[in-house]
Amino acid sequence: IDTSISFTGKGDYEDIVIIDSMAYVLESKGVIWQVNMAKRPAETTRYKTSMHRSLDAEGLAYDAQSNGLLIAAKNKIKDKTGLKVNVIYKFDLTTQKGSNEPFITWHLNDLISKDDFASSALAIHPSSGNIYITSSVGKKLVVINRLGQVLEMVTLDYKHFSQPEGIYFDTNSNLFISNEKKKSKANILKFNINNSKLE
Repeated sequence: IDTSISFTGKGDYEDIVIIDSMAYVLESKGVIWQVNMAKRPAETTRYKTSMHRSLDAEGLAYDAQSNGLLIAAKNKIKDKTGLKVNVIYKFDLTTQKGSNEPFITWHLNDLISKDDFASSALAIHPSSGNIYITSSVGKKLVVINRLGQVLEMVTLDYKHFSQPEGIYFDTNSNLFISNEKKKSKANILKFNINNSKLE
């Protein structure tokens, strides 16, 4: 451990994004904690997003294209037609405010026979801009574009995907997926992918 920073009390913290010396920590009830690590001691600011806590915020990713933080909700909402859809909200880093309406809505209703997708993490491909979303429920990885169109879905039936809860791209477009495990060791898996089909 190089440095330890206390930014608040107990909570259900789900994800973290680092931008330069600023850390953004996502709390499941829809709160973002901004931690300025350049300050000594670190300076903490609490932001309440527009997401209702019942949506259960799970994933956080920095979107350079819109200068915002994208937040994936574990639970779904119903759209105007009554269809249950997955949602991604955006927190604008320029205005430091969250949007009242979802940034992206999407669904898998035509691709799966039952409701077994609950977003656990998301990451943005550095070159294509497509959004990769994992689900521990049903063990799936879904790729969508910014219009909410599903480009690909992969079932993570490989034995080392015990509980996919984290996802990340490095600058070389290598994909990393982390897995929780209660009774044995957790892991981080690395994949070399391109902009074509996932394998």
